[in-house]
Amino acid sequence: MPRPLGDAEAKAIDGFAGLHTFNTYVSQFHTPHPGNSHENGRIRSWIASLLGDFQSQAQTNHIHMEVIANDTAKTGVQINWFTDNEYWFCDSRNVLAKIHGSDPEFGEQTILLNAHFDSVPTSNGVTDNGISVAVLLELVRYYVQHPPKHTILFLFNNLEEGGLIGAETMATHPWFNPVKAFINLEGAGAGGRALLFRSNYHFGVKQLASSGVSFVHGSPMGNDMLKRGWLRSDTDYSVFSKHQVPGMDIAFYGPRSHYHTPRDSIAYIKPSAVQYMGDVALHAVRSMDQAGAWPEVEDDPVIYYDILGRIMITLSFPAFQFYNILVLVTAPLVCLYMVYREHPDVRQALRIFTKDTCRGLLLVLFILLATILGLVLGSTLLLTLYPLVTYSNAGLVVFYLFFTAWCSMLGMLLVLRSQPWTSAWLKEKPDILLCGMNGLWWLFLVMATWSGSQGLSALYFAIYFAVFGTLASVIYHSMDASSKARMPLMFSVQFLLPYILMVQLITMSMISLRHSTVDGSPEATVYGFFALPILLIVMSMLFWVQKAGHLGILLDKSVLILGVVLLACMLAHRFDDGMSPNKISFHEQYNASAPTSQVTLRTAYGVDTIRSILDADELATFHCNTDNDGLAECKYNTTRRPVYATLAPEKEYTFDMTKSCDNDTCTVRGSYSVQHSLICRIHLEEHFDQVQSAWINDGPKLTNTTVQALISYTDGFGKPVPWGFTYPASAPPPLGQFSCFYDEWVNGELPSFLALHNGMPMDTVLLVRGEGLSLVHYQSLTF
Repeated sequence: MPRPLGDAEAKAIDGFAGLHTFNTYVSQFHTPHPGNSHENGRIRSWIASLLGDFQSQAQTNHIHMEVIANDTAKTGVQINWFTDNEYWFCDSRNVLAKIHGSDPEFGEQTILLNAHFDSVPTSNGVTDNGISVAVLLELVRYYVQHPPKHTILFLFNNLEEGGLIGAETMATHPWFNPVKAFINLEGAGAGGRALLFRSNYHFGVKQLASSGVSFVHGSPMGNDMLKRGWLRSDTDYSVFSKHQVPGMDIAFYGPRSHYHTPRDSIAYIKPSAVQYMGDVALHAVRSMDQAGAWPEVEDDPVIYYDILGRIMITLSFPAFQFYNILVLVTAPLVCLYMVYREHPDVRQALRIFTKDTCRGLLLVLFILLATILGLVLGSTLLLTLYPLVTYSNAGLVVFYLFFTAWCSMLGMLLVLRSQPWTSAWLKEKPDILLCGMNGLWWLFLVMATWSGSQGLSALYFAIYFAVFGTLASVIYHSMDASSKARMPLMFSVQFLLPYILMVQLITMSMISLRHSTVDGSPEATVYGFFALPILLIVMSMLFWVQKAGHLGILLDKSVLILGVVLLACMLAHRFDDGMSPNKISFHEQYNASAPTSQVTLRTAYGVDTIRSILDADELATFHCNTDNDGLAECKYNTTRRPVYATLAPEKEYTFDMTKSCDNDTCTVRGSYSVQHSLICRIHLEEHFDQVQSAWINDGPKLTNTTVQALISYTDGFGKPVPWGFTYPASAPPPLGQFSCFYDEWVNGELPSFLALHNGMPMDTVLLVRGEGLSLVHYQSLTF
């Protein structure tokens, strides 16, 4: 991690002032500020005020800068967040700033730098997404003192947590038209290293890689995982890409246990995390700005990954495929040539090469299948005996899987050595397993090349196993057998870079995936991501294990270690009060004027914890079922009802409507206003398929589409919201409900949530994803 720089140090090296950013900006994110809260308005006003100050500095420095503090745009999107056929019409709370490019040749080309400033209701939103906002503010401060050649558009967008709505609003803004590229800054976890985890912009990634940034972290796994739906998250990257703008997604990614929870607070981050993201963002933007004219592309897929967090490798997909095919062709030829050197007859050399490779590959495949079977059985055993052990004990599970694979490999090798025909092969040619491993790496590279043709880059590392395995064979055959340097050099070449890449992959999987299981991700998937690099590491050791000998003794000791590690896994705690708290999701529904509200909780392993907190009346109604994600979904009734809907509902909202019909059409019009909620909905529960047109919040009329819910997000509390719809006069009138969402709880507004939050043990936290902690149904609607 980089050392955070103060203002003076940063200016001296033209760097990013991470310590200033942490102290000046990050400290503002001390309270939850979801889009549906008063605190959200405070954050927006604070950002706008700072941008106004920066605009004054820009004018002093003769830099043209524009600021939109009160964006008047509206947007309509279909999200289906709470129900099917759900349409949102939203006022913008985005804050925009534009620093115009100083170069007349490139000034019209614009890069968009984006960070959302809203949080979920259950989080202070420091990592998601306060640090990103702070970094963006510091970049504004930097560029009002260092005029860019290209135009830079800074977007502080709102309601990302409500369905990427702020980005959707920006995509319809006039300032969006000249945007040629974007960088999105995000966060999920508690600081750490910022990862380039998605990109479709080869030019931009190449500029970042060559920018001279000291610390850089990237992996194409995010692209593939989101394409396959293995990560249950999304970012504004998807919106901008959908609108044919290429870009980069840079985000904190762990520990995910703090994501969307009260643990995402300033207490769990360090200034070095701010410095890390700031360095990457500044170097990326500055390098692009100095690169001249940008290529006009809409989607330019790229493969990228770091080595030891210091070097970033970037490849276009055509280059990736070219190098793979080149190695597929040359690696066998190199190995064939090494045989030819010892047997200088082409036919004889080809015959020996083919025989040794086929025999070796057959042996290796036997061992590979046995090792995979061992991993499957070992994973199944631990999953069955002690589920969720990966959550806080991923390191132990990795050791367990390693020794499971190791013992399986040793056991199968002993079996092969005991069989007459395979034993003869092993004795006849000491390096036959080396030949077989080269054959395996060749097949692995074929698989990577095929996946590349499908637009997937997760097997980017296959080429290193093939290349360095071939080089190890070259050293084995070309150096004198009596040389003391032969084996150490061969081992170093074969293992060094592939081993580094595999350890990085395991580490990243441990950080990013282990905490996803309590959200419903299958734990078997986590085991799978751990197992693949472990399998490759263990298989790489095959030749060396065979050469070392004493396999029986080695297996006995390895099985003993495996048993000890398994016992340690069984004795480990699933959750802790540090970096791995259990998570329970919360949602409440309340029918206004009813004596109780209903709370719904979802958890992978927290039912007993919930029971220990509830009072006797709540326990009397407590019941659980298993949902589609395999999580326990528990419900109970409570007298702790939403305050605003209980104390004086007649002051909280107003609602009116009128209906008129002619021979063909009935038209329903109305309006409402709510004092403490910005998000309300008209939910049509029956006969909604008869609706011909519908509208809300001065949005366009929806026609020729099924509308089941109209949701409005307004820019101000108490603001009147018009709505309406039409349906055939001959059809039965729709039936519906008027409801509002509430997300403020810190000052006791939602007693049911606060009681649970305060009653949770230290190793358990409450959360909600998106908007809507509590839904209050105010009025049934009969039209």
